[in-house]
Amino acid sequence: MYPQTHLLSGLAVGAVAQKLGYFSYSDTLILTSLTVLLDIDHYIYFVCKYKTLSFFKAWQAAVLKKEMGERTAIHHALGFLLFTIFFIGIFFIDHKWALILCLAYYIHILFDYLPNDSHRVKFSLLKLSFRLSYYEIILDGIFLSLIIALFFI
Repeated sequence: MYPQTHLLSGLAVGAVAQKLGYFSYSDTLILTSLTVLLDIDHYIYFVCKYKTLSFFKAWQAAVLKKEMGERTAIHHALGFLLFTIFFIGIFFIDHKWALILCLAYYIHILFDYLPNDSHRVKFSLLKLSFRLSYYEIILDGIFLSLIIALFFI
């Protein structure tokens, strides 16, 4: 999934938690930021593999599906297990931080693993290529609608 889907999903989950009284505005902002920042793992993979810091090249490689296997440790079973153990440990120290970190990580992993191979809308913005699937566009629309409904109604 593209970063905007991670952003919208984190913001939507944070907005729901906020309406339920679990999160403040700042908690929602932190959750949203972490959900997007976790996507940097794909860039780190590219930098380590190709020894270049070019964000543009990393983006284009990901969009053009030249890096289909770009999965860092956080995506594998051992990483999943270690993060889960870490979240359990944090839970005993601070419940809210454990929830924020846990939601950010699992939202990121969920949307990285959801099938996203349907027909695509192709376009460029600021020299970056995009190939959004219809599925992702619909999902983004649902998240955006939920966010608007929860924050402005």
